[in-house]
Amino acid sequence: MKFNKKHIFAGICALGASSVLLTGCAEQDPVESLHDSLEKVVQLEKPFQKEQKTLEKLEKDENKLYDSVIQLNMDDYKKIVSLSNQALDNASKREEHLKTEKSSIDDSKKEFKTAKESAEDIKDEKIKEKAEIAASYMEKRYSSYSS
Repeated sequence: MKFNKKHIFAGICALGASSVLLTGCAEQDPVESLHDSLEKVVQLEKPFQKEQKTLEKLEKDENKLYDSVIQLNMDDYKKIVSLSNQALDNASKREEHLKTEKSSIDDSKKEFKTAKESAEDIKDEKIKEKAEIAASYMEKRYSSYSS
């Protein structure tokens, strides 16, 4: 599963910008709560970011193995078996990294619900509107990941 790095970066930037804006604009309890939740979301997504690099490398390795196997014929059966075993090992590693990545996103999504609830309590309409815009970006990110 590939996830567009631009979407990840844009989402994190939107979170950062909205949390800075919201913190600077008011010292209300809901705003502080929103800011704290958004900071937690960013921290919870750090494993996701790390896994992206690892998964990208493993996918490239898998493609190289596939290309090598395709170029062989049945006279190279032992080599095909060896490369196939390497590919299976690679797939197992990718599965573990995908689980870590998914767990990170799931934890982030749960924490984001807390942030969204805090945003609903904000009284200042301008701040609330900005929080809603940031929330829509995050929901799009989670939706993109799920699909």
